[in-house]
Amino acid sequence: MSSFFGPGRIAFILAAGVVIASCAGRMDPGSAGHSHMAQHYGQVHDIQMALIDGNIPASRPAARWLADHRGEEYGAVAGPSLEMMRNEATILLRQNDILPAARTLGRMGVACGDCHVAMDIKVAFTLEEPPVSSAIPAAQMTRHAWAMDRLWDGLSHPSEAAWKAGAGALTTMPVNFGSNAQANRLAARVHDLSGQALVASTPKERADTYGDLLETCALCHSALRLNIR
Repeated sequence: MSSFFGPGRIAFILAAGVVIASCAGRMDPGSAGHSHMAQHYGQVHDIQMALIDGNIPASRPAARWLADHRGEEYGAVAGPSLEMMRNEATILLRQNDILPAARTLGRMGVACGDCHVAMDIKVAFTLEEPPVSSAIPAAQMTRHAWAMDRLWDGLSHPSEAAWKAGAGALTTMPVNFGSNAQANRLAARVHDLSGQALVASTPKERADTYGDLLETCALCHSALRLNIR
């Protein structure tokens, strides 16, 4: 089974970040700004992995880094987005329940996207076909991971096509976990939430829906006794 936001995925994102096009100005891949952007990705990745595992305390070191990081190397244009990121990271440090923590992560994704737009940075990526749908639970989980990655791309790049691709993949994959009634209920909720994702249009709606999906995934992993980290 593949894991959400796995190392290969993050490595791809960081490599893609080297190929950033900007009409207003190009960020040098060797610049301090690019280096710190890579650090931001790494810290957010740690939060994602902790929350998908339902382990809020494990998210706090990265949240603390983001809350304290000033980001002057980005320039004034990124100021509002970075302030939003710091605020959300500070909120995350005070949270103890998975749903508000997951929704906070969704808003952090919106802050990433706002920053990219403000700096006129376009992250290069290729929207590939999702893993094939299958009745085998492990294959369905792989498709879940792909879909959640695309939803995150939709928030953080931002990308309308990626968001729609992720939501669409989730709508076509009910999962049957046999006698595990709790996991089956949570899988059905993921399917229902995917319908909300398809019609969500505002950043708040998408951040909240992403958070709701992430919470449901974490609870399902707990029901199945899966450790994602």
